[in-house]
Amino acid sequence: MGRIWAFVACMLWIMGICGTVHAHGSGEPLLAHEEVGPYILYVWIEPWPGETGEMHVTVSVNEPVPGNPVQTYPVLDAHVTLNAQPLDHEAATVQVSATHENAINKLFYEGRPFLATPGQWELHLDIQAEAGSATHAWIVDVGGTPQQVRTGWGQRLLDWFRSLFHRG
Repeated sequence: MGRIWAFVACMLWIMGICGTVHAHGSGEPLLAHEEVGPYILYVWIEPWPGETGEMHVTVSVNEPVPGNPVQTYPVLDAHVTLNAQPLDHEAATVQVSATHENAINKLFYEGRPFLATPGQWELHLDIQAEAGSATHAWIVDVGGTPQQVRTGWGQRLLDWFRSLFHRG
């Protein structure tokens, strides 16, 4: 019986690590310590490279510490909006709010636009908070293979386990 609990504990630990890595995509963040208006931004997109379907856009909004250009502190009361607009094809523009409620890490904001068609999309980030407003835009190539294609037993088990703890 002790071996079963050890196995379960080990699996939960492994899934926790996989969930953390999976939450911010693979590779480098899209933006890292980018000065935009009065803020320092970090942005991650998952899946990466972009695929049709639901895209998770995680945003960290920070303000620099006065007198210390390297250190920042999180802005927790911002209104963050994400617009996704197709550039090279016909599709509806998508607008979502990025919120703490959608994010796994409550210091971040997460928005989940649904990009129905492949092609180039411009993602436009709009931030409103006490220190002022900021906007940033970038282009993402979205492939035609939906994320849901990954349906191996390991992925299904991981998705089920994460659904137990994820709200929204």
